[in-house]
Order: sequence, then structure tokens, then C-alpha cells
Amino acid sequence: MNGRERLIAVARGAGTDRKPVIGWPAACVDSDAVVESGFPAKPIGDSPDRVWLAAVSNPFGRALRGGIGLSQILEDDPAKGEEILDSQEEKCRREIREALRQGFDGVLYLVYGARSLHTTPMKYGGHYLERDRGLLSELGDAAFNMVFVVGEEDTYLDFVSDLPAHAFGWDAAATGVSVAQVRQMRTGALATNSPEADIELCFGLSDPAVWLENAIRNPKSRRARRRAIEDRAEIRNPVTYAL
Repeated sequence: MNGRERLIAVARGAGTDRKPVIGWPAACVDSDAVVESGFPAKPIGDSPDRVWLAAVSNPFGRALRGGIGLSQILEDDPAKGEEILDSQEEKCRREIREALRQGFDGVLYLVYGARSLHTTPMKYGGHYLERDRGLLSELGDAAFNMVFVVGEEDTYLDFVSDLPAHAFGWDAAATGVSVAQVRQMRTGALATNSPEADIELCFGLSDPAVWLENAIRNPKSRRARRRAIEDRAEIRNPVTYAL
């Protein structure tokens, strides 16, 4: 089986010749997928044997990247906050549609905000969760989609565990939540840095959850981290980033 066949089979509950691997945020030689942010650095047709995913941040993440404190704005001025959130959601929707138009197999949807660092479970559920669900539901015809929840021990994995996607990903080491625990919340393919996962996430970083949070806030630190990763001798593939 090639990487594309392997990931699509796992997404649909079928058997494979080996466990699929996704190398991200740093590239990995054995990765069965290519993850791109921005949109293709090279033609998608160059690697037809792998799944091509466009990394798209959720509306909260887009606001975070722009320095917009959505949670505080929603508390101080709910009408203004909802207007900003509507705008971020529409930009996210356009990004998803453009990725599919360009021929990506699907989306790696980054869920920011589902942690106490940013908001409470009730506020996340009230303001953001259904927007994430709606955007992911529009990807129903894609070959392979994955949700990845960005966060550490304060992440509300139970709140977002039913988001629609072929695979559900998180940082097991940073959150302290095991594959067995997530299986109690969700059926289907699970992707994380654990041998018990259905899809192995080969992060190439010791602290991916921390790095993803810091990088989305600070583009300069993202570029510095990228240079550091590229200098690592064991990374032999071009590095792609998902922010």
C-alpha cells in the first residue's frame, strides 16, 4: 500500500499493511501525508502516493494570530465579538474552499482555544464549538480530514471529541491524555504521539503543543524555529508548517 491508500483505509476502519505516519509540524521521511500551510510549495501531483492536507487554523486561531483577544471582546461587547468571530469564520471557510479547489485531499484543522489558557468550557462551547463543527461539516466529501486540538494539560478534549473528521489528533504527552482515554470519548481513527494510536504523529519537536501556540502568536519565533529545525541533520525532507 502507498501512503494515500494507507491513510484513507484507516480513516474508514479498514486494515493496512502497517500503521500510517504523519510527520508534522516538521517533515518526516516515512510520512504518509504532506501537510502544507499557505498552499502548495510544489505541485500536488508531485507526490500522488501521499495524502495532501492543507493546514487551516480555526476562527479562534485566526484571531489569535492577528492579536485579537476574542474572549475578552466577547465578554466586554458581545455584539462586536460576534461580528469579529463571523469575519474570522468566513475567512476560514474561504481558506478551506480554496484548498479543495487547488486539489488538496482534505484539511488538517487546527483547533485553538479549547483550553483554560483561553476560555472556559462553557464559553468555548457557547461561542466557538458549533462554528468549528459547521466548518468541518462542509468537508464531508474530502478524502481525508484530521482535527488536531492544540493544547496542554488544560485542554478540553472531551468538549471537542465529537467534531466531524476522519481522524482526531492531539498531543498525548503534553495533555497527559492517553489513547485509551480518548477512545472512551470517540470512535474512529486516533492520531497522536503514542504507539497505541491508529495514526502515529511524528512531530519532530519535543514540545509541539507549546510551539504551535507560541508560533501562531509570533511569526518571528516561527521563522527562527523553522531555521533551527532545518538545521537538524536527521530531518532530510523539506520542512512544512501547519499554522
